[in-house]
Amino acid sequence: MLSVTWETPNGTLLNSASKILPSTKKAVKKALDNGVKVVICSGRPLAGLRPYMDELGIKGKDQYAVTLNGAIVRNADDEILPKDLVSNRDYRRLTAFAKENHVPFNVVDSDSKIITADHDVDFMELVQSWENKAGMLIRQPDEMPDD
Repeated sequence: MLSVTWETPNGTLLNSASKILPSTKKAVKKALDNGVKVVICSGRPLAGLRPYMDELGIKGKDQYAVTLNGAIVRNADDEILPKDLVSNRDYRRLTAFAKENHVPFNVVDSDSKIITADHDVDFMELVQSWENKAGMLIRQPDEMPDD
């Protein structure tokens, strides 16, 4: 029998100070020791989850993280399993829409880098990059990989 528990960092795994409580660490350790798969699920890239996974002892090829709201699933050894990233075609359309409507827009690649085409980087994109310990790249659609 396979047992799995899914955890999201904000409000479930982390307290209001973005820390893991000792009681949570103890429960996760007990679950892992009993063969339960503890899967971290988040809109964050892996770089933003790795410190918590390390702190909890979630490691190895048989433990997982669902990142970027399900776009990339990795095992804890950083092997990418299925992924569903934004195509170049969609990046072009979304970049054009963001420019036309004067709204910030970015994507996150499989290496946790935040990518935007806008040289006037939005403050929240910088915060997202900093919070998740991810790099930021400015790339026009022509600089992105083909579909």
